[in-house]
This record gives sequence, C-alpha cells and structure tokens, in this order.
Amino acid sequence: SRLSKFHSSAVMGLQAPSSWPTFSWATVKKHNTENDAWIVIKGYVYDVSRFLPDHPGGQDILLEHLGTDATEVFSSDDIHVHSKAAWKLLEGYRIGIVETANVLEVQTTKKYNIDINKPLLYQVGDLGNDYWEWVHTPIHREGGIRLFKTDFFEFFTRTPWWIIPLLWVPISLSLLFVGFQNSPFLILPPLAYVTGVFFWYFMEYVIHRWVFHIYAGSYKMNLLHFLLHGIHHLTPMDKDRLVFPPALGLVVAAGFLKFFSLLLPISVLHGFVGGLILGYMSYDLTHYYIHHHVPLTQHLRSMKTYHMDHHYKNPDAGYGITSKFYDGIFSTLPEPRTSS
Repeated sequence: SRLSKFHSSAVMGLQAPSSWPTFSWATVKKHNTENDAWIVIKGYVYDVSRFLPDHPGGQDILLEHLGTDATEVFSSDDIHVHSKAAWKLLEGYRIGIVETANVLEVQTTKKYNIDINKPLLYQVGDLGNDYWEWVHTPIHREGGIRLFKTDFFEFFTRTPWWIIPLLWVPISLSLLFVGFQNSPFLILPPLAYVTGVFFWYFMEYVIHRWVFHIYAGSYKMNLLHFLLHGIHHLTPMDKDRLVFPPALGLVVAAGFLKFFSLLLPISVLHGFVGGLILGYMSYDLTHYYIHHHVPLTQHLRSMKTYHMDHHYKNPDAGYGITSKFYDGIFSTLPEPRTSS
C-alpha cells in the first residue's frame, strides 16, 4: 500500500529513563478511577484520564487495567491489537516511569517539520511527499487543532453533529414533497426516494475511496486533501471535525440536483435527490456514532472495529462506513484480524 513506507518508518528507540519522574507502584495503583486513570506499559507510566472517552476500542478495556501493568494487553496481538499509530498516540500521555522498573524499548515515530500549535493549513503543503505519511499518523489533542489564522474561516470548519439532522431532514422531506407535486403517479416519488437512499451507499464508497483518499504529495493537493478529509485522519476523535460542514454540503447538494436534472425526469428527480440526502444523513450520523459511542448492535460494533482499523492500521482498505458491501465488491476489504 501507499503507507508501506509509514509502516516501516516507525522504529524502536530506547528512551532515557533518567529524563522522566519516577513513581512507586503504590502511587500508580491509587490512580485507578475513570477520572484519574494511570496505566503502566513497558515500565513507563501514562496518564490516560483525558483519553478514556475517546479510546477507539472503547473505554471498558482500559478501565480493567487502570493502576496496573498493561504491557501484555497493549503489546499482544492475541489480546488487543494495536498499530504503530496507537504507539504514537500513547507518547502524548507518558508522565514517568515506575521505580525499579526494567524500562523496555518503546516505539517512536518519525518527526516532521510541523508546528501543531500553529494553523496547519499554512504548513501541510510544504510537507511534499511526506504529507501522506504524516496525515495518517493520528494524534489526539484536546480542543482539536487549528486550520486557519482568522476566527471567521475557522468557525466554518467546525460542525456539531446535531446540525446535520436539523438542516437536512427538512430539505430531504421538502424535496420529497416537491416530487409529489411534479409526479403524475403517487408511487413514483417514494420509489425514487428509496432508490436515492440505496444509491447513496454506492456513492458513499466512491466518494470515500476516490475523492477523500485521492493521493496527495504536491503543495496544492496536500492542501485540498487536508481540507476534504486529511484533517479527520490526523485527528479522528475530534468531535467537531467529523460530520460534513453544512456550508460546503449545501453547495454539493445543489450540484447533485443540477447533475441529476440532466439524467432524470422531473417526476422522479426531487424524490431521488431527497433520498440521496437521507442516505447521506444516515452515513454521517453513523460515522459520528461509531467514533464517539459504544454501539448497541452487533452490526455497528463490527463497523466500529472495521472503521477504527481504517484509521489506525490501513487507510487504503475498509472504505465502507455503513456496511462492508462495496469493499467486498471492489476488493478493498482489509486483512482479517488474527486476534481472538
């Protein structure tokens, strides 16, 4: 895959224990609650209190090991698989070492000429061919990262999830209503509506694979990709940068309406596009849900694991969000897990 270089670039490096504070096991064991959560991995102490709600595998597995040595569960593929990207995330929570610990080698990753504390949009273009590797090394940062220098433009890059149904449900239903007005047969608009919903699931795959994952490397392509999708892969747990921004969404929806008006008769056009919008909403809200909640159904639990693998293991496979169907059709299913 395009990230083969990335997978080989993370190297094992011995960290100097003298540079870290030392904690006794008695101290570590006291930090074993949801709001005060420490774990030990390979002799290092990590404070994961802020990360618990956003752990891609859910917080339950972390809660079981608070205040203990979690080296085995973190390192063993037979218990809980972690990628090199997960080791990168872990670095940000290290606070010290356990006294008398035999500190083991931990994975460190390549450094890039990026200042994460400054607006990123003005920096990603200069990464050149290193961009693709950098943007697929996820980070977790409270409050997210900044794209623009000005607050005005920055405002439009953040969207709470509830904006999606608030905006798009009335538009979807209004298009269906217009469809009834323009159709001589009552059955056509609802049929077109349902067809639009299912057609979206094909478009979901096409857009995610061939638009959102268009390969970057040049200055302009790095900028375009980062705005479209790269920022989500860099900060996959940022709640305000997950659903599609409505200002851009309205432009895209108008484009779809115009495009399909060239292909479809007026009797089914509005119902079909209204169904597309409903399908899109189900995609975007499902995407948000599997990122930030513990799914209640087996299907959604499976899709959460599937999608987290897309983020943290192989972004060149597993493009489906609502289902794996088109990944199977287009042979982009990820390698099966070997863990129990």
